[in-house]
Amino acid sequence: YYVYCKDCRGLNPGKLRFNCSTCKEGAFITDRGPDSWYDITVPNRISGNCQNQTCDGKMAEFYFKCGESHNDIYCKPVGLRHIRPNSRQIDCIACGEKQSPVLVYPCPDGHVTCLDCFTRYCEVMLNERRFIHNDDYGYTLPCPAKCEGSLIQENHHFCLMGEELYNKYKEFAAEEYALRTGAILCPGPDCGNAIYPESFHDQRKLRCADCEYNFCADCRGAVHEGDCNVQLLLPPHQDNPVDEERAQRARWEKQSLQIISKTTKLCPNKECRSPTEKDGGCSHMSCSRCGFSWCWICETEWTTSCQGDHWFD
Repeated sequence: YYVYCKDCRGLNPGKLRFNCSTCKEGAFITDRGPDSWYDITVPNRISGNCQNQTCDGKMAEFYFKCGESHNDIYCKPVGLRHIRPNSRQIDCIACGEKQSPVLVYPCPDGHVTCLDCFTRYCEVMLNERRFIHNDDYGYTLPCPAKCEGSLIQENHHFCLMGEELYNKYKEFAAEEYALRTGAILCPGPDCGNAIYPESFHDQRKLRCADCEYNFCADCRGAVHEGDCNVQLLLPPHQDNPVDEERAQRARWEKQSLQIISKTTKLCPNKECRSPTEKDGGCSHMSCSRCGFSWCWICETEWTTSCQGDHWFD
């Protein structure tokens, strides 16, 4: 797992932790392990029993800890669901290089991009104001290949652009929200304040309360009489073409299909070695023959490190 840590101001490996959702104590036994990000981000998905004698809590609450040491014990960074170690050695859709970690878009093909190319893509799209507002995910971006269902689902991924650009991102997101709710942005120098025309008697002649600039709501020029003689021109932009052959090589899900035959592994217990089939995303396996508890990824005995690092894939 990877997290964005506000204390570190950057991307770090993360450790998945859980506690009782009622008393917040860590002495909690779950009925099952999580299979996906849905299990750990949606409340009351994983049940269990709190071991605190004064609590009868029945639901687990998940959170992440930063992999780096912190003086702040209350630091709870944000898990970045689209960032993964490049364990499948997939090429970046933009530069064609194999890097790790990578960002895997949630499109059907699971297109992969290295983080350098992702941040450059974000910066270009931000400067051209080509982010998309989505009711579920906010101000976000799709896969460069323009796949359906590929929007970044958590806006903290855009923190990877750096503090200055992320602040610009938040500013543009607020402006986009204002525009979608009927506002006009003040064209005054270094302003951009949101103004709602319906609050004015003359909805064409507007005055900004912040910078006191008077302007025309139709052409955004200075207040004038008669028809507007200024045409509003949107700045031209260029699409970012994606090489089709490179896009084919950059598919995470293609690798998933190629490893279906590997969904059965032998129990690591040397006295057993029975084949065990993986069904679902949870990496915590229990041999049906000998009961040995082991990690699908490490192929060794299950430990708290496995639980914190890769409880599900």
